[in-house]
Amino acid sequence: MVIVVALSVVELADGWAEEHALALSAIHLLSLLACVVAELGLIRMGEELLRGRRAHLKFWTMKALFVANTMFGRAFKRVVKGDVVVGELCYSRETLVAAWAGGCTAVFAFFVAVLAAVAFTPADLEDRAEEAAATESAPAADV
Repeated sequence: MVIVVALSVVELADGWAEEHALALSAIHLLSLLACVVAELGLIRMGEELLRGRRAHLKFWTMKALFVANTMFGRAFKRVVKGDVVVGELCYSRETLVAAWAGGCTAVFAFFVAVLAAVAFTPADLEDRAEEAAATESAPAADV
């Protein structure tokens, strides 16, 4: 998180950021990958507690939009080369990149919503305290 904020501040210096765009993109990508690995580690640590609750699927429904938004933003930064002038209106390159990336992310969000419908079930709302109490009161097996 700190890396993303620091990179955003660095990108305010347009000239320097354009000269070092490849390095900044690589740092953004490494930061995103580090976050995914850390979150997967957290899921693995809580796997026993979350057993049967589709933790990995829920993780990807949440993370997929962040990854897709970053991916589409980076892709359209490479595709859109300049401003577009329509009559007296001028759409800057940054505006066009944001519009295309946002539009593609919105379409991708439909598929993530379908994934979320599978990942988040009504059973997730049930109180698991009864199950925990039943597990604790069960006699321990002799080894």
